[in-house]
Amino acid sequence: MNHIWRKVWLPGALALAATALLLAGCRTVHPRTDMGTGTYSYLSRRLAWTYPYTLDEIWAAALAGLAELNYGIETQQFDGLGGRLEAQAAVGGHLFLEARPEGQHATRLWVRIRGAGHRLEAERIHEMIRSKLGVSM
Repeated sequence: MNHIWRKVWLPGALALAATALLLAGCRTVHPRTDMGTGTYSYLSRRLAWTYPYTLDEIWAAALAGLAELNYGIETQQFDGLGGRLEAQAAVGGHLFLEARPEGQHATRLWVRIRGAGHRLEAERIHEMIRSKLGVSM
């Protein structure tokens, strides 16, 4: 009986998982520019962007941008391998930010917002970080 259950359950579970991944997927947020392309993952609800800046430059711009947008930082870790932080908006959602170097002069930055309007708010965070870097799109 256990053998028959595995024959039925395993293919069904694999088909369901493959369908979920296809439907969840990722979406390009903006057309390709000199600053790269932002990618939003519906599964993880994270907006990721690779910037042609060092980790230190991105981290400083992120902290300055969050302060200007009235996010209070609750926890923060940062070293040469990357950084993570959690912050709470004065009015709005809870933010999770992660940065990792992707070379000497490139950094990948992920922003995830818990709550309503998460994708638009993540885009706003990235826009603010770009403005702190002196770059506009």
